[in-house]
Amino acid sequence: MDDFKDLFLKESRQQIKVIEESLPSLKEGDRESLEGVFRAFHSIKGMAASMGYDDISTYAHLLEELLSRLRKGTIKPVKEVIDLIRTGKDAIDGALVAVEEGRETGLDTGSLKEAITSIKDGGPVSSRGNAPATVLRIPKEVTVAVHTLEYIEGLVGELLTSQRRIRGMVKGYNSYNLDEEFHHAEGVLKTLYNLILEIRLFPFKGLTYGLRRLIEDSGKEIDFSIEGEEVELDRLILERLLDPLVHIVRNAIDHGIEDREERLRAGKPPKGLITIRVKKEAGELRIEVCDDGRGIDLEDVRKKALNLGILSEEESIRIDQERLYQILFEPGFTTSERVTEVSGRGVGMDVVRKAVEDLGGRVAIDSRKGEGTRITLTLPARGAIMRILLIRRGEGVFGIPLARVERVVEMEAPLVREGKELTAFLDGNRVNVFDTGSISLPPSSPGSPFLVLCRKGGDMMGFLADRIIGEVDGYLRDLPPLVRGLKGILGYTYLEEERPVFIIEPNAFLPG
Repeated sequence: MDDFKDLFLKESRQQIKVIEESLPSLKEGDRESLEGVFRAFHSIKGMAASMGYDDISTYAHLLEELLSRLRKGTIKPVKEVIDLIRTGKDAIDGALVAVEEGRETGLDTGSLKEAITSIKDGGPVSSRGNAPATVLRIPKEVTVAVHTLEYIEGLVGELLTSQRRIRGMVKGYNSYNLDEEFHHAEGVLKTLYNLILEIRLFPFKGLTYGLRRLIEDSGKEIDFSIEGEEVELDRLILERLLDPLVHIVRNAIDHGIEDREERLRAGKPPKGLITIRVKKEAGELRIEVCDDGRGIDLEDVRKKALNLGILSEEESIRIDQERLYQILFEPGFTTSERVTEVSGRGVGMDVVRKAVEDLGGRVAIDSRKGEGTRITLTLPARGAIMRILLIRRGEGVFGIPLARVERVVEMEAPLVREGKELTAFLDGNRVNVFDTGSISLPPSSPGSPFLVLCRKGGDMMGFLADRIIGEVDGYLRDLPPLVRGLKGILGYTYLEEERPVFIIEPNAFLPG
């Protein structure tokens, strides 16, 4: 019975996803979306009835009847009708969680029936029924094509065969054949790994509905735009980005976007705009959340920081813009005089920065008073296995992702030290230099024969190396909690002798 229950939950959640994705188009009167939503509720009704979940079946049937009236054209897809469909979808989604946990579903079919009955032809809705709070989740189920599973099965079979061959060769010790077989096994492993990576990928679009719902439920007039929602990310990264993105969007809704009258007085369009842009480039994932609202008043930030004791009187006079933006990430800091449900009850941007930095990324804020705010999350678009360049510096061995390395040069001129800064001159250009060994050891003598050059846009950084060991495939592991905040470290891997090696993220030392 448990197998049938799991299948019911999986299939019903797929139908919920269809409804979520179709609602925006349904609101615009799209016929195909209407038919898709109707079929989805019909499917849930039938599956629930076959499993004996009569309350879910009845609830879905009521929504199916409402959609039948839309199909016949006796009612229009006005906001109240769409809200009721959305509320019903959310209630069923919550009921599926209850079924999964062995609880009562709590579905109030009476309230839903009353709300649907109150909709006269073209009339408004008098009740929303038992509307649950908006919940954003990344689906745990993964749908995999049968041919992909068959291919993975074949690869595993090849690995088992290769393992037996290697065992036989070790006994007979035929070094040439052994080396050849190792290469074959390595190739199969890489192919298998890449397939698993593909299975783990999930489009950013999976977050679109929930974020859009936050905006629609706010009651403010706000248009919402997403660019790059087809970009695919590892679902673990998506899960960890969910809370930061919700927090940023809520802040934009509550503290950024003005109400209609204020916008008109400022000469702006009556409706606000929140835009999310997602893109991958140069081995990085970049997510921008922009709004055309009030912007950040840096003078308010300065005064609040002074009052809270974050800044001294002297510091508040000579502080620059970038430092003021950084103050916004102080735990609990907010310039808002009121705490609201929408913007997260006054929780500061520190929760956003911590989540992003735990992923090896960084957060930047750019804002203009009266024009709006842009918050940019930049993260390494990484997989668990990557090609890395191993270097030695002093007593330490470090790895740099090969995708970040532009070239390696031998030092022909001595480095220049200015205070704590090291620079080199290459081809007539000044290049900032980082002493790689200082990550985990006291700074070594700056005299090193090699410089590993990494570029981001127009900026370049050199990393000191005493010796270039070579290229290897490394399995990236997360840093232990005690050292997770170490700047510029993606994670670590093990060498053959089981010695841990830090993997450096060069972009963390480059501007922007």
